[in-house]
Amino acid sequence: MAALAAALIVLAAGSSAHPSASGLHWSKSGLLLAFWSESGLYAVNTVRGGVVRLTPRRVPGRCSPDGLKVAWSADGATYVHHVGTTGGVRVAEAGRVADWSPDSRWVLLESSPPGQAPEIYAVSADGKGATPLAPHPARDRDPTSSPDGSWIAFVSERDATRCDVWVVGWDGSHLTRVTSMFEAAEPSWSPDGTKLAFAGRYAATAPRQIYYLDFRTRKLIPVTAAADGNCRAPQFAGATGLRYVARQPRLADLRTGSKRKLPRGELSPDGTRLAVLSGRPGGLDVISLADSGRRAIDKGVEACAWSPDGRWLAYLSLTTGPTGGRMRQLRFNTPDARGVYVLWSEGLPEAPEGLRRSGDA
Repeated sequence: MAALAAALIVLAAGSSAHPSASGLHWSKSGLLLAFWSESGLYAVNTVRGGVVRLTPRRVPGRCSPDGLKVAWSADGATYVHHVGTTGGVRVAEAGRVADWSPDSRWVLLESSPPGQAPEIYAVSADGKGATPLAPHPARDRDPTSSPDGSWIAFVSERDATRCDVWVVGWDGSHLTRVTSMFEAAEPSWSPDGTKLAFAGRYAATAPRQIYYLDFRTRKLIPVTAAADGNCRAPQFAGATGLRYVARQPRLADLRTGSKRKLPRGELSPDGTRLAVLSGRPGGLDVISLADSGRRAIDKGVEACAWSPDGRWLAYLSLTTGPTGGRMRQLRFNTPDARGVYVLWSEGLPEAPEGLRRSGDA
């Protein structure tokens, strides 16, 4: 990250803000960051500081774990950009880029062939083809790879009476149903790949609860109870934490069973801090979960994302330029707010008065 301060600021034309369509995605290596707004999809080398626009379309991108590729879908096709090259390699038909294989050789794609239900595909990052992993007339969705690359978990409606989580190997082998209930959804792997969390319920009238499968003990363990109401969006945090959303976000300690309420925000990878946005755009604060201390980071922020090691917070910010014009910037900040680095900037047309007030820095 030492080169961040010397990174070249790239100026480009933009249009009026559309905060809900902005976002960021880090590579697991921390070497690459994809970010997108209405002016397009970009990739930034977080070590050398170079910024490249991959497409003028406002589409999400997903960085490969090794930080050498970005995948996205636009204009009826799916593309992969290889760092150090120009343009993108067309690798498949359009779909939702869901994940990468841990070795960065394959893209997980959720796609719907004409007249068919969505299927999941393993797509070669070099454009050599796409392979359906578990072909079936029913809908398959939400694929996610285990950290060691052994399994892909996904949701399938192939049993007409219910919706379950299944796993399959990257070569399409060992297809196995791992839940048996009325509905299971939103699978999420633990960092060590030994647990698989999901939201599920046993009856149509029952509230959706959070469970996890422990593959070492082969046990299904409930995290929440019916009194918690409908629960969703499980996400592991550190070695023993599991974040989910009930009436409001909560963080469960899987060792002790204790739970604490959280503000809505982005949890750091180790589960110790929370990045909170007061609006989109709005103020960005970081809260320490150990002592509830709160530190203001910036104003006029549209989206934010933690680096994989938790040392940096990247965010897209609306601000006023030196000549008074509106600008959008990609900024990096340390959680203690000791340093701010601007890696990219684009000029914006004059915004409505209300937006100018909420985004001024």
